[in-house]
Amino acid sequence: MQNPLAQISEVTYNAASQCFEAVVTLHIGSALVHIASAFHAPMNTSFKIISGGLTRIALRDMENGNALLSRRVARAATRYEQETPRWKTQLSGQRAA
Repeated sequence: MQNPLAQISEVTYNAASQCFEAVVTLHIGSALVHIASAFHAPMNTSFKIISGGLTRIALRDMENGNALLSRRVARAATRYEQETPRWKTQLSGQRAA
């Protein structure tokens, strides 16, 4: 599997389990996949290492089928045009059909 584009939500440190936690969003084709991820590391670890670890663990868990995830397929918005109510056309001085 190619590495999809990944975005990491707000990273928090869980002192009880001594790990960094975040939701990693993977852009796979036209779908967005949100995966809960936890990376065990000391609190003074650099963000580059933390973000790489969170992303790597999210990808691994998704491939193994162990991920807590949600999927959302991107769709084009549809627009519905409604007919103008008769009373509105009468207010503007136009004749109603």
